[in-house]
Amino acid sequence: MPILYPYLPRILHFICVPILRFSFRIFSEVEVIGLENLPTAREPLIFASNHLSEADALLVGSYIPRRFRPLFYTARSKNFYINTGWRQKIYGGLLFDVFGGYRVVSGHKNYQISLQKHLKILNDGNSLSIFPEGKRTTDGKLGKPHGGVIYLTEKTQARIVPVGLSGNFGNSFMDFLMGRTKFVIKFGKPVTLPDLKAVSEKDYHSRAERLMMLIAELI
Repeated sequence: MPILYPYLPRILHFICVPILRFSFRIFSEVEVIGLENLPTAREPLIFASNHLSEADALLVGSYIPRRFRPLFYTARSKNFYINTGWRQKIYGGLLFDVFGGYRVVSGHKNYQISLQKHLKILNDGNSLSIFPEGKRTTDGKLGKPHGGVIYLTEKTQARIVPVGLSGNFGNSFMDFLMGRTKFVIKFGKPVTLPDLKAVSEKDYHSRAERLMMLIAELI
């Protein structure tokens, strides 16, 4: 695990979340629905959402209740961000790491290897944000999910919270600064592995597709 886990992300979230929420409030409209669906006591949760824009991870992390912070993130390997301009500096650099963006081990089909850091995060009682599709949508539609999110809930017994994000697909940073962006965050009820019915108990992908159906209902 990165140095100073989990203390440094906890400190940074304590400092940055009020600033982020203030910025969203000043420059955009944010509608949050379904907070009453979340547990009233702290427990490890997997917040699984669709992926529309660069702001998605910050939105979810800023508007979940304080008892579930710091929220850790599933991030791609640094190699993915080579030659991506400013994204390489943020997502491929130290800043994202210390904020809690812990990377999958790229090039492995074995979830036990690629998600080892995220298993520890959940087993330690912390919550995790994940995009089951693995990348941002290019057309505003939901994509095909990976099975890693199901593996995580199977191995840790952490419940999954479906999160539907809408309203901001295709908006630019200038749209945000000009106050033309509206974000809608809708939290569904937490689900467990048996809730995501599948043909086989070990069928991660069909369960992930069932999860995407729950996310689609929130959009």
